[in-house]
Amino acid sequence: MKFLHPEILYGLFLLAIPVIIHLFHFKKFKPVYFSQIEFLKELKKESNTKNKLKEWLLLLLRVLAIACIVIVFAQPYIPTSKNTIDSSNSISLFIDNSFSSEANNEKGTIVDLEKNIAREIIHSFKETDEFQIISNNFEQKNLKYYTKETALSLIDEIQVSSSSLSSKDLRSIQKNSGKLHANFPVSTFFISDFQKSQFKLEHLKKSHEKKIFLAPVHNQNRKNVSIQSAYLTKPFFRKNQQIDLEVILKNHSSENYEGLNIKLFNNGKVKSSRSISIQSNDSSRVALSFTADDSDFQEIIIQINDSPIGFDNNYHLSLAGKDKLKIAYIYRTKHQYFTKLFKQEEFEFTSFPESQIPYSELGTYDLIILDELLNLKSGFIQALSKSFKEGNSNICIIPSANSDVNTYNQLFLSLNQRITFQNKRTQTLDILKLKFDHPIFQEVFKTENKDINKPTTNHYFPLSENFTQKGASLISLQNGNPFLWSNTENGNFCFVLTTDISTGTNLEQHALFVPTFYNMSFIKEKTQKLQYTLGSEQLIRLKGNNNTEKISLNIADKTYYPTFKQTESGFYIVIDNNLNTEGIYTVLQENKPIAKLGFNYPRRESDLEYFSTDEINTFISENDDSEIQLLDFSKDSFIQKITEQFEGKILWPYFLALSLLFLIFEIALIKIRPYENSNS
Repeated sequence: MKFLHPEILYGLFLLAIPVIIHLFHFKKFKPVYFSQIEFLKELKKESNTKNKLKEWLLLLLRVLAIACIVIVFAQPYIPTSKNTIDSSNSISLFIDNSFSSEANNEKGTIVDLEKNIAREIIHSFKETDEFQIISNNFEQKNLKYYTKETALSLIDEIQVSSSSLSSKDLRSIQKNSGKLHANFPVSTFFISDFQKSQFKLEHLKKSHEKKIFLAPVHNQNRKNVSIQSAYLTKPFFRKNQQIDLEVILKNHSSENYEGLNIKLFNNGKVKSSRSISIQSNDSSRVALSFTADDSDFQEIIIQINDSPIGFDNNYHLSLAGKDKLKIAYIYRTKHQYFTKLFKQEEFEFTSFPESQIPYSELGTYDLIILDELLNLKSGFIQALSKSFKEGNSNICIIPSANSDVNTYNQLFLSLNQRITFQNKRTQTLDILKLKFDHPIFQEVFKTENKDINKPTTNHYFPLSENFTQKGASLISLQNGNPFLWSNTENGNFCFVLTTDISTGTNLEQHALFVPTFYNMSFIKEKTQKLQYTLGSEQLIRLKGNNNTEKISLNIADKTYYPTFKQTESGFYIVIDNNLNTEGIYTVLQENKPIAKLGFNYPRRESDLEYFSTDEINTFISENDDSEIQLLDFSKDSFIQKITEQFEGKILWPYFLALSLLFLIFEIALIKIRPYENSNS
């Protein structure tokens, strides 16, 4: 047995007080005279003996009662391990306030239960202990450790958050803050529903802590349908034309959904509505169509009526009405495969022979195609360079089999591309590799199939050895040389084909031809997405805008002032975790709307799968670590269990009971058998 406050044991010297009183307190008897006393002599002797025995018993009971009271204040305990009990502790508590915690179980809302449990845990510790409160909406203040009172106030501030810390990031935060700010040995509590999408149990192993407590608050909700994503079936639309959307819904439960209503709002008005059914644990693709109005921006909200989980019931998209994309086709010999490709209502396709190039108008085109020109004049090179650097034009360069590579290399130098054509090589080669993650091919292939049928080439112009210094090879030949190379500069794309299409390759006969050149014209439209996901830092490029002055993001009555970043590929708005409300934001510059941005909550928590108690116990047993423990909050003794872990087996309640018992015995001894009159 040990004591938390052994200095109080000096109070045992107080036991001398009743002993001294007993030894020096002599009762004075008053003589009473009787005529005959010989019959009383034996009775007097017997009474004195009983009284002395009773006095010694009373002294013993009083001494024991006082001794127990002193021991109570010294707080005795029996250590539960070989380690000594620390005088003070640093306690880190994680309270899971992600979207899944807004659900209810039989005792109330999950997040409220977690906060109440955290309060009880804090109250079970001493005033000298310090506490760290971490939630999913992590802030700088969550790194530090605080007093009891401050920690309790931080718990009161916690609300359901759209953010969701991964278990890996959470453990990194706890480890670093423990090293920097904790003054005592650290023990960690995880209070959560332990959703599998957020937690990986292997991340919860001990690292820097003395003890770890896993505290599951069981979430009984297993029913949810979410809007996972939505996208345009065509990459381009114009005002007052029909827009076709495909919406992907996911049923995360084992129950079938019948008659689920889905609505589409555009600029605040219902434009489409359907009732659908989704089988258990299945996905459904829903086609929705509506006619765009004549507004500059289309603010689209897709909505379902699923409950009780509601954070994933809305999906926000923003579309900007566009004019036709302007394509300038500059040729020596006109090829019909380009004319047919861009003979669509989305394009304004204009052909120019090399002798009739409108130098001053090149900057007005979205895409400029140079098709198999033999040589490039210096004036043309200057006009292209200006259009590329100062305008909004993408450039696609296709050499001729007999091109003057020197003039092309001068163009590359003027465009700051840092590549050069080498002399032509005649060799039949297969195309071996595609860069599937480039914007040109991101939405072309459902899977990265390496065995797809690819075109071949008969001859090509090798690029200089430093072609990877800037840019990337989008399509590569089997010898590693680029077939199609690309780079960005100030947000504009330069595409370089290393062979001619008419004689050097069969690309125009291949299915890859259409999406490759089609997406070259749309690629800058893709720099601003239909929607963005909250909860992570991301860069958003606004087309045709390089001015940072007086730009703000506005939604309802909230205004957000972003930071900015300039890169080789253009000017970007930086979105960080401070943006945490879903919806459609209006981008204002000098109080004029220049863009609309749709933001949605992440869908990671839509999947309502949780670690069960058995799975957590299995994890603990497999790690064979007695310092990782599972707390069962369904039992009233969990606080006592926590206390015993930090203070050992507490004994003071037993000594307090003993002191009361001794006092009861003393009173009973006095009442049941009072002192006898020795002179009676």
